[in-house]
Amino acid sequence: MKLIYRTKLFIVLFISAVLLMGTILILDYQRLKKEAVEHNEQQVSQATDTVLYALDSIDRAYHYMDREIGIKMEEYSEDLQKKYDKESDFSKWDFDKIAEELGMDIYILNDENEIIYSNLDDEVGIEFAECCVSLNEVLHERRKTGGIFIEGIDREQLTGEAKKFSYIATKDNKYLIELGYGLKNEVLFQNFNFESVADDVVGQFPIIEDLYVLNYGGMPYGNTNTDNKPSIRRDAFEEVRETNEILEIEQTEEGDNYTYRYIPYKSDYDESSTQKKIVEIQYSHHILDKVLKKNLNMFLIQFLIGLILSGGIAYALAHVLSKPVQLAYFDQLTGLRNRASFDINMKKLHDKKQSSVALFYIDIDKFKSINAFLGYELSDELLRTIAQVLQSFIEEEVGEVYRFGGDEFVMVMQDMTESDVEYFSTALLEKIDEAIKSDEQFKEAKISISVGVSLASEQEDVIDLYNQADSALLEAKTKGHNHFHIYVEDTNE
Repeated sequence: MKLIYRTKLFIVLFISAVLLMGTILILDYQRLKKEAVEHNEQQVSQATDTVLYALDSIDRAYHYMDREIGIKMEEYSEDLQKKYDKESDFSKWDFDKIAEELGMDIYILNDENEIIYSNLDDEVGIEFAECCVSLNEVLHERRKTGGIFIEGIDREQLTGEAKKFSYIATKDNKYLIELGYGLKNEVLFQNFNFESVADDVVGQFPIIEDLYVLNYGGMPYGNTNTDNKPSIRRDAFEEVRETNEILEIEQTEEGDNYTYRYIPYKSDYDESSTQKKIVEIQYSHHILDKVLKKNLNMFLIQFLIGLILSGGIAYALAHVLSKPVQLAYFDQLTGLRNRASFDINMKKLHDKKQSSVALFYIDIDKFKSINAFLGYELSDELLRTIAQVLQSFIEEEVGEVYRFGGDEFVMVMQDMTESDVEYFSTALLEKIDEAIKSDEQFKEAKISISVGVSLASEQEDVIDLYNQADSALLEAKTKGHNHFHIYVEDTNE
């Protein structure tokens, strides 16, 4: 009985300790997870701010450089327009020589905005209606409007090189003369350019996998390889350009998860069609996942250590705390429950309005004489033997065994009828007598048992069972040795 109570106490203490420890560890894990996610987002935000600030600085620097280049482009464009007036057959133009003299590339676009002549052979045949829908529409509009248009910084279609372009329509509106000025040889561009900004940000923030600045046609500066572009780039680009709001899209590539953030940028210095750009930042979840996995492993290790410590502490506390409880509610000699425990349990049965409860009051006849004959040690052994018989007797039934002190034992059983009481009383006397006679220590002593039984037929009778069984025990003793008597109200038979 002591072991059972100590085990129950250990389980309660262990579960309580585990719940407390688990709550603390889970809260700490959630805190670390939140910090990791916030740090991850902070890096992306810092990278975004860095890029936008760099773009603003580049635009500011180019703004002053643009003036001189723009003046030259306007002058050269008007000269080429006059040249066309004199010679409208472009096949007779020496484009390589013109480009060398101007220090700029030259392109001739037909009325479908297809490049039909250029000093750059690879550019010939490019159709803006296919590669650059937005620019194609703008060029048609400019052809109708007339005049010269000087762009800000844009990219060359084939090389991705950053260039400055200008457009002027011939007076017959059949062609557009386009000039392109490469910026890579400019000292300013060498110090301030989109590609270096992207490289710096990727190097500065480990979370960033790739970064591109997209022109108003959705193409990245300084990059010509479009095979590895995200499949959602075009749709995301169009949405951000239309809403002018930041957009994030999750995408899985080769089993890895990535997030693409698209940030709109509008130059305060460029008023041409190149004023708007989109920044594309690709960042992975590898570092965040690694941190979260590390935190989870740490949580599991701490939880395992906590389980071991909780088990040890619960065991020690159960061992210490069970002692005073055992003294209060259990008999130290037999391990059975005592009178205090009996009072508590009987009240519970009464509160549950439990009926059909039988109380067996067991007593050793002439115990004082037997105690004197056997001595204290053997007498204690006799009491333990009877306790074991009673405990084994009731193990398969619904009930409990108590020792009140001395030689008095009480057994309470539920769901009993009068015929059950007679059967168990007879069997109980036989088992106790058999156990005593089979033990050589008690062979010389004449030991007998008397049993008084009371049965609650009504719910309110449960609380009075002990007094009734006590009366029945006195009747049993008058019958002689190894007898039982069942209490019947208003009768002594």
